[in-house]
Amino acid sequence: MDKNILSRNLDSLKNFQPFLASYFDSLDFSEIECDGISFKEKGKKYLIHSLYSPEDEAKTLIEDIDLKKDNLIVLFGLGLGWHIFELKKNISGLSRVIIVEHNIEVLKYAFINIDFSGIFKDGQFFLLFGDEKQQADQLYYMMNYRFQNLSLNIKIIKQPNYHNYFQMNQKIISHLTKMFSMSIISHGNALDDMFVGFINNYLNIDAFVRANTI
Repeated sequence: MDKNILSRNLDSLKNFQPFLASYFDSLDFSEIECDGISFKEKGKKYLIHSLYSPEDEAKTLIEDIDLKKDNLIVLFGLGLGWHIFELKKNISGLSRVIIVEHNIEVLKYAFINIDFSGIFKDGQFFLLFGDEKQQADQLYYMMNYRFQNLSLNIKIIKQPNYHNYFQMNQKIISHLTKMFSMSIISHGNALDDMFVGFINNYLNIDAFVRANTI
């Protein structure tokens, strides 16, 4: 285990996500069930990334996103960072990226082998991991960083084998949508205006379910 890489990664996260420290303290880095090539899920092995050209795979993953625009990108899968470093080189300065990693063993392997300190140091990339409750709590803390201006330009990227976490991914998007809605409504011009917003949202729930966003 390279403690220097792990320390740099954890130190960089503390700048903008100090609340993650307690979550990392609970992880045992002395034993890691990941070989850097694949991860296990329900007794089966899946590749973390392409064996042939992870660089090309990373470029393909982000090719449908208009990188000139300011986006909030939800990225499912930390992997070994190929796609993350590709995003860092190309996204706009005001874009933000939330990286979701459901597989703790992949997270541990990546954090002791890949230097992400340049990724997390400036508050453009955020990390989300753990069980459903932990992820919901971490999202709640993230709302303090004011992503609301990007709420109508959310883009989703999923690593190829992260279809295994489909339901968990859906829950993350659901939590994120609810928190954006609550946060935006709470910033009404006045108390009366805020209650008007609540009422209008309630009366239009059926339409929200059926319709696309503006």
